[in-house]
Amino acid sequence: MLKPMDIQNMEFRTVWRGYDPKQVDEFTSRIFTEYETIYRENEELKATIAKLQEKLDHSTRMESSILEAVELAKETAESVRESAQLDAKAMIDAARQEAESIVMQARNEAETIQRRAREAVMETEDQVRQLERRQAELIRQMRAFIRQTQDALELLEGVETGRIRRVPSVGVGGFTSGIVPDAEIAASDDEA
Repeated sequence: MLKPMDIQNMEFRTVWRGYDPKQVDEFTSRIFTEYETIYRENEELKATIAKLQEKLDHSTRMESSILEAVELAKETAESVRESAQLDAKAMIDAARQEAESIVMQARNEAETIQRRAREAVMETEDQVRQLERRQAELIRQMRAFIRQTQDALELLEGVETGRIRRVPSVGVGGFTSGIVPDAEIAASDDEA
């Protein structure tokens, strides 16, 4: 591009029938002034354009950075969401497993308690049966003792009244006596 000083320093050759040098100088001076103004404005506009381009570049870089930040934020949010879902699933699974473990433990404890209760009932029933057998044995022994006692009392009554006779020892219900009551004597006499 032609600079204003180039216009001002321009010298034309003079030729015979050429232009009027004064007019050419005046016109050149005027062109110089106007061109200098246009040139200055053009330089200012270039500077302004350069500044604006720099701002635009900065804005573009900022926009790019913002877009990258937004994309990163989206990725981070997605990652956090996925991580939260995985954590929630893991917590739910752990809670479910713990609940199942508690239920299983409670069932096992309940089964153990039921088994022990059944064993205790069976043991108690065995003890009751043993006690019932023992009771029956004691009742049988007491009845035998009562019979023996009655037999002994009858013999003693016979001794007091003098209505007994001596016979060889006879065992009666585990009781041995050589005395026979009158009733037995009378019965044996009737048979004879």
